[in-house]
Amino acid sequence: MISQADNKRKPFVALILALGGFVSQTQLTHHVLTVMEYNRPFFVFYVTQSVFSISLFCHLTYLTLSTKASVSGLCKGLRISIVHQLRSGPPSQRIPFPLVRFILIALILTIGFTVPTLLWFVGISLSPA
Repeated sequence: MISQADNKRKPFVALILALGGFVSQTQLTHHVLTVMEYNRPFFVFYVTQSVFSISLFCHLTYLTLSTKASVSGLCKGLRISIVHQLRSGPPSQRIPFPLVRFILIALILTIGFTVPTLLWFVGISLSPA
């Protein structure tokens, strides 16, 4: 059973991990630009985005090992959750996957995260460390 104190610590731990990721990304970019004299900030952007892509599979593996659920079961649960979040009509027995709406939301979120990140990397390369 999870205690109330554990529930209050989880957001703090997530914040610390996120800050650690941002700091390490900044330090890596600084190291690549100054010490290695490789003035290609988009390389670090590519590396960090690749790590985000790999983290999905790491998380899926963790869930498979820790919950003893199958990968297909987890993917089916994810699909059901996405359908229920994106449905626009009354609930029914068989709801088709809202592919167009899903792609549109994924595209908007991708642009919303990518553009500021690219601007950050450009700003890092143009400013003194």
